[in-house]
Amino acid sequence: MITQRIKTGIALVILAASTGCASFYAQMPNVEQRIEAWVHAHKYERALNTIDALDPEHDAHDNLADRVDEIREKRRNYISNIQEKAGSLMDRQQWGRAAALLDGAIENLPHAPALKAQREAIEKRRRESIRQSERKILLARGRYLLTIRTWEKKLMKDRAGGYSAKRRYRAYQQEVDETAEQLYKIGRRAYEKDNFSIALAAMRISNRLCPDSNEIGELLSQIRHKIQTELAEARSQKAAEAEKQWPMLKDGFRRAMADRDLAAARRIVSEMAGIHPEKAGKYNAKLEQHIEQEVRELIDRGQMLYGKGHIREAMQIWQAALKLKPEDPEIQKKIHRAETFLENMDRWGE
Repeated sequence: MITQRIKTGIALVILAASTGCASFYAQMPNVEQRIEAWVHAHKYERALNTIDALDPEHDAHDNLADRVDEIREKRRNYISNIQEKAGSLMDRQQWGRAAALLDGAIENLPHAPALKAQREAIEKRRRESIRQSERKILLARGRYLLTIRTWEKKLMKDRAGGYSAKRRYRAYQQEVDETAEQLYKIGRRAYEKDNFSIALAAMRISNRLCPDSNEIGELLSQIRHKIQTELAEARSQKAAEAEKQWPMLKDGFRRAMADRDLAAARRIVSEMAGIHPEKAGKYNAKLEQHIEQEVRELIDRGQMLYGKGHIREAMQIWQAALKLKPEDPEIQKKIHRAETFLENMDRWGE
């Protein structure tokens, strides 16, 4: 005869199967303690789903409902903390530790898309890191084979083509062919993905290892042509964008001159020279004329203050002039004289 306890257990199992885990857990005794344990173990989704499945007439319903916002906040903080730690590990290329950290978090929160997305990013970056390492090793091997080529040929020649010399050279040439082929494959894949810098680096060495290969030479030519085309397009686009900026620079220069902000005008002229050096010449000439005039006025004003004994004020005026003409020896001499005078005044005051 089946006992009442077994009957209850069977009923709960049937309930779990028919209504889901949350409803199942909501019918179990000590639900408050269970939820507290889940929150402590970072199983926030299980806790929240169970609270949501509670019968409103349940004794613990109101108390647990009041905790929903708190649990959600803990869930958000937990996800943020995991992402930050995993990101730090990724930056240090500690892919295994980052993956293990996220796998544990995903086990706790299987429905957290942010964690899953970061886990996928780790795997993607890990694979790319491996490919980069393999590529660097292969490039280094290719450069090494090129470095020792003259030596290998010399050994072959010095030993008059003996059996051991031929065998050694054949082994060397086989490694050259294999390395060139692997670099060609890397270059081809990179070219197809528009990674032209990687493609060019691989194909240059591949072509030097096997200069007689038409296939390698043709692909290298295609890569170089593509790079030149992109550079030309980039220059054209940059020139077009710069052309659009010219009217704004002209207006900015005019306003800076009207405000006597010569430092700003100088920065604008520098930008103009990067776009149209010839056109910028007349603006630069106008600016330099105003700078000379401003500097002369500042020097004279400072000299007047200096003559009246206002040494500090004079020095400040000359320092402003020096910003406009940083290498001017006359201004530097006057500032040095004022500084010396003030130092002597301080010593006499002591």
